[in-house]
Amino acid sequence: MSFRPIAVGLGLTLAPLVAHAGGGPAKPARATATAGLQARRFVGNRIGSFVSNRGGIGRELDTGSSGFEYPRGSGKYAIYAAGPWIGGYVGGQLRMTNAEYSYDFRSGPYGEADESGWGVVRLTRSGLTRLLDAIPGNDESVPAEERDDFARWLAYPGSPRMIDTTRGGPHFGQLVPKITGDETIYTIYHDGGPGALTDTVSLNTHFDPLHRVFNTAPLDIEVRQTVFGYDRPGALNRAMFVRYTLYNRGSQPIDSTRIGLWADPDLGDASDDLYGYDVPRQLAYVYNGNANDGAYGSNVPAVGWAFLQGPLVPDASATGHAFGQSRPGYRNLTLSAAPEIGKSYSPRTALEAYRQLSGFHRDGRLLDPLRPANRFIYDGDPVTGTGWLDGTLNQPGDRQWMGAIGPFTLAPGDSQDVITAFAAGDRRGDPLNNISDLRSVVDTANLQRAAGFPEPPLVHLPRVAFAPPAPTVRVTNLN
Repeated sequence: MSFRPIAVGLGLTLAPLVAHAGGGPAKPARATATAGLQARRFVGNRIGSFVSNRGGIGRELDTGSSGFEYPRGSGKYAIYAAGPWIGGYVGGQLRMTNAEYSYDFRSGPYGEADESGWGVVRLTRSGLTRLLDAIPGNDESVPAEERDDFARWLAYPGSPRMIDTTRGGPHFGQLVPKITGDETIYTIYHDGGPGALTDTVSLNTHFDPLHRVFNTAPLDIEVRQTVFGYDRPGALNRAMFVRYTLYNRGSQPIDSTRIGLWADPDLGDASDDLYGYDVPRQLAYVYNGNANDGAYGSNVPAVGWAFLQGPLVPDASATGHAFGQSRPGYRNLTLSAAPEIGKSYSPRTALEAYRQLSGFHRDGRLLDPLRPANRFIYDGDPVTGTGWLDGTLNQPGDRQWMGAIGPFTLAPGDSQDVITAFAAGDRRGDPLNNISDLRSVVDTANLQRAAGFPEPPLVHLPRVAFAPPAPTVRVTNLN
């Protein structure tokens, strides 16, 4: 398997607007046009977030409201919507695909025309243990939804799997789902192929051969997405990992590819937000511009999205990592661009979006004329009050972010393994110090990734067959 340069990013789409309950400005209308668009909620730790089968994260599809809740169960939301953008050149032609307010992606593997059978499957550590411990033919004690997810998981191409070693279990010696952490969600989607020849959805959730977000042909990318988290003491219960496995299913290379992580964060009341980039940690984050927030009060979390493992490119002097293995002769790309985006800075064309993925303003201007080589806006440190900071010239308000990596090339049939994590910090008591807490969560997530996401063995319960309750016996004294 070869690895060549490629670029991917996250972006923005114009759509009808709806009022936003979080106190910020209006947001694009919800996307509910097709039966193929589905979402399920990650509830694996202190983060609660919807995950769709077209790459969207956060937004609640049925209501169009914010869907990334932190802390889970609080009714307080930190991110309205998020998703990946990917851009690159195919045969010299610039192409873009993304997931944000609308979707260029279609659910299912590349070329699949029928979206109805490709949803989002979810398994928990405890649920998988129950399924593997069940006596053959007696798994009625396991909820039907878990049994259905177990079966669909194995039918979805690329879903993580392992050999079951539960002796006496119904799946001993067979391939079974493999989860990471305490909850794992899997879905697969693509942006092209024979199934893309008919537009059957509204302007808000379009999909056809010509991507209407930026009016380009598809990249012919397939994405296998795994979301997982840990519900255990410590910093990891404030992180939600998202792993993207990218495949070029087309017949031509995707050159100068860039991948970005786009988000529209609404930190409680969206009208007083600030944002920045911690470049060494590859972290984009949002924090409150005031000491108090209309939704969170005085202890406002800092929330962000970080690259933990970038795409591989050849480098004879380095050793990279992908798919859980070391790759001598390659290195992992790191954060290469963090543009200004949102409101009047949002891209209107594919070229403008690609410029932003490359670390320029949408019109091609430098982000910082005083530092011509700099490709990162607001890369200072709010905690120490040093460097280039948001809020110096602009008032706090509704923000968006996009951190990007590239360029790299994805040859036909090749793949890349990109690992990211959403994280939250709220243990330091005020907006600025919570940035420090967020950084510690990201550092812990990076250590977990570097260790290969180690897992303790499944703890199996005593195997007890499901049986109906015994009949009641009555003894009557006839005397």
